[in-house]
Amino acid sequence: MALTQQDIDEISIAFEFNGAKNNVEIREAFEKVLSDVAGSPNKCYKAFITQTGTNAPVAVEKVNTLGGTPVWARTGVGTYTLTLAGVFVEGDTQTVTMRWYDNIEDSEAYFYTRIDPTDSGNLITFYTHNEVISGLYDGTFNNTPVEINIY
Repeated sequence: MALTQQDIDEISIAFEFNGAKNNVEIREAFEKVLSDVAGSPNKCYKAFITQTGTNAPVAVEKVNTLGGTPVWARTGVGTYTLTLAGVFVEGDTQTVTMRWYDNIEDSEAYFYTRIDPTDSGNLITFYTHNEVISGLYDGTFNNTPVEINIY
């Protein structure tokens, strides 16, 4: 699925003109994009992710054409895996997360991912970083949009 100019404009409006003052405005813009993937030739996974305490992340899936249900796990502070056998192959997998406002610590949160080339495409590792604590941090996924595309 390619974003249309209208999609891009709607997201831009939510971010720029409204100042994206809260996560609800950002979420609404992403929900619109996430709900319209008909005809996409790629496998994809789109969900809103929430994680608290030492619990595994919980996903509200919007789109899943991966051919199975991936499993989220917490493997350490600010470290989480998404597992589905043989799907997440290095070089064919794109993850999309975004810089997110963390209401808990009143700061910005960063997300980054890693696909291990020796893992046979079984998992993606997600790391969450909080700028106030300056390190890996739990509880940063707060209804956060995550998108994974397989090419």
